[in-house]
Formats: sequence, structure tokens, C-alpha cells
Amino acid sequence: KRRLEKRGQTSAGANVYDDIAHSPIKAKSVLATLKNIYSGKIIAIFEPNTGNRQPESFADYDNQFNDATEVIIPRLTKVKTPGSIEGEELKNIIAKTYSNVKYFDIDEDLINYLKTNTTNNDVIVFMGSHSFRGMIDEVLKK
Repeated sequence: KRRLEKRGQTSAGANVYDDIAHSPIKAKSVLATLKNIYSGKIIAIFEPNTGNRQPESFADYDNQFNDATEVIIPRLTKVKTPGSIEGEELKNIIAKTYSNVKYFDIDEDLINYLKTNTTNNDVIVFMGSHSFRGMIDEVLKK
């Protein structure tokens, strides 16, 4: 489970996937696979694990999201590791080599954005080691 697990389709027909890709390198692999399967937009919601929020991992983000149409960083799950970045900072790191990246601090705003900005044959992929606070189920609600 959680390796390119298809969770369903939105009411607009977008395919929704969940994957445990919690590092930029794993995210790149997932996005490449989806790009080979689908011709529509690929919107990636990405939350890295604790180790990939540390300064020594920032260079790993360069050019890893090029197969996505758009990358969205949600409000990140709080971690106790000193030096860990927050969502807005992560957005800025990714934006150094990928221009179409957004940050949403409010889950409901992110859900509404996904529902109104996707259509048939688009893909929404949630990537990370956390559960996304029920957002996947909310996106799938009719």
C-alpha cells in the first residue's frame, strides 16, 4: 500500500494517487511514472520526511519536480528536529529550480483548489510519509 496507490477519482474525473515518496528523489520517480501514463496535468502535493527538511538536503530538491505540472506544499506536520524548515521555506527551495510551486497553510483551501483546478484525465498525487490529515478523502468526496 501507498506505492502509487490509486485512491479514486474526483467528481471532475481527476485521478487521485497516494504514494509514500517522502524524498525529492523518490518524488521524481513517481512523477516520471505518472507522466508516462497520463497526458493531463499532474499536480503533486509533497510533504518530505524529517531528514529531507534539514539544510544538508536542500540541494537534493534541484530539478526533481520537472515532470509535475504544479507542485503544492501543504502545511507540514510538526517535527521536533532542530533546524527543520516549514512549508513556505520548502516552497522557496523548490522554486529555485521549478517555477510552478505553491504553499497552502490551510487544508480546506488546498482541497478547494484541487477540486476547482483539475478535470478529467488530470492527476493529483499526494506524496509523503504522513497521512495528509484526511485531505485525500476530502478531495474524493463528491
